[in-house]
Amino acid sequence: MLRRLGVALVAAAVAAALALPVRVGPAGVRAGAREPPPGSGSGLTESRLPAADVRTGEPGSFRVVRTAPAAPVADLIFLHGHADRADNHRAIFTAWAAAGISVIAVDLPSHGGTTARGIDAWSTADLAALVGTLDRRYGAADRPLILAGWSYGGLLVTRIVQRPRHLAALARRPTAAVLLVPAVDPQPVTGGDGIARRRTLNHDPDPAAADPRPASPLLNPIFAVRLLAEAWAARADRLPADVPTLVVASDPAEDLYVRAEGLIRWARAQGGTGRVLLLSCSGARHGVHLEPWPTGPTARHATVRFLASTVRGLAAPTAIDPPVAEEEQTCRTQ
Repeated sequence: MLRRLGVALVAAAVAAALALPVRVGPAGVRAGAREPPPGSGSGLTESRLPAADVRTGEPGSFRVVRTAPAAPVADLIFLHGHADRADNHRAIFTAWAAAGISVIAVDLPSHGGTTARGIDAWSTADLAALVGTLDRRYGAADRPLILAGWSYGGLLVTRIVQRPRHLAALARRPTAAVLLVPAVDPQPVTGGDGIARRRTLNHDPDPAAADPRPASPLLNPIFAVRLLAEAWAARADRLPADVPTLVVASDPAEDLYVRAEGLIRWARAQGGTGRVLLLSCSGARHGVHLEPWPTGPTARHATVRFLASTVRGLAAPTAIDPPVAEEEQTCRTQ
């Protein structure tokens, strides 16, 4: 009896979180807080997207960062993870831009320089509408669209491509997707102790990244419940056969944020579509593409080669930069 009651209470909490009105929660950035702009020479440009353009009457704005070649061939919208910000991912943006991709990234609510209401106030449908607004504002209708995301951002991209109603919010159907360790099977305790820290995200002793903020999903309880509900739904659903997808997985023994063994099983189960490629990186922590040499460069190189094989007109790199010999590579396709 008590067990049934507990299950019922959890189910009620999930249903309540998913049904809560969107206009709740604190602002994403403290009053007077100063957020550093992209670093000099980063190749990123910064702009502001009014939140009211995404949701009528919404206060504040979204911080958008972009990088692009002179003559882009495709557009890519990137969603970062929880406790993260868009310009923590400069290295992979640079690799994508060198291939001919215009990269559009945004600080999600409660993150970076975005001043819209906090992440608790934004459902997956709202964030799909944000992606659609970014596409219409900064993309080009005559170019292919790619969706990419890391961790929670990877889960968002997964749910967007899985659900027709989320795809309907976009200006055009994605041509391809890149899921960098998507949070489809999150660890029960973030970071091993409930706190996100730079030193547990990758092996880089001096990461060029901002400190994780907000440091714990528990600071955003509605978001935390929604994340678990969306992760469960993502595992129960399938990726569409007409959107070629690369899934990049971390090492199950190293990742303190996502259960990599569950992610790998899920990705393999999608293989029936014939359009899902799994790249598994041994020794890699959660931030696979943020890892130092040889893992980070290898993973970034693999994403570009995948996109070049999928999207017409993109330039495929001939070698990993810095070079990685075959016997030194830690990432393998499965």
